[in-house]
Amino acid sequence: MVALTLSPMDAVPGCSIRFTSRAGLPRHIDSGFDWFKRVYGRMLAATLRARGAVYVGWLMLTLAVVPLYMFSPKELAPNEDQGVVFGAMLVPPNATLEQLDPFRAEVTRIFKETPEFDNTFQITFPFQGFGGMLVKPWDQRSRQIFAIANETNFKLANIAGVRAPVFLPLPCPARA
Repeated sequence: MVALTLSPMDAVPGCSIRFTSRAGLPRHIDSGFDWFKRVYGRMLAATLRARGAVYVGWLMLTLAVVPLYMFSPKELAPNEDQGVVFGAMLVPPNATLEQLDPFRAEVTRIFKETPEFDNTFQITFPFQGFGGMLVKPWDQRSRQIFAIANETNFKLANIAGVRAPVFLPLPCPARA
């Protein structure tokens, strides 16, 4: 509060706040700052008296950073089964929609052959394609989406002429 209100006003020449009366709010503010100053002073004195213990604690925390970093998850949120697999169709630069139609149909066929298949969607352009497969709800399938995505990726890798990798949606939406 002081940094945002009183300090900027004190920096302006000729504009300073002086409390003439030590009653009411100024007295309470001063007593609060005095209490904080006493408590902080006692804590600082105790810390300085126990320098050895402070250094040992500091060293242990510093050394603990390495294993904590190594064993911590690399993502903010773990991957989760959201019931959808997204896919991209990477095509040659000179492709036309007519040339891509058989490949699109093959991707759709592979999606539909998956036992957990529920629905599919695709958008195809001459320069790329995007699509995905929705799978049945969790209680109607025996596998998780991770195994389904791996199997689908393996099958789609055998399509000659285009690359059509699938991937899972991010657990946390990306922020721009």
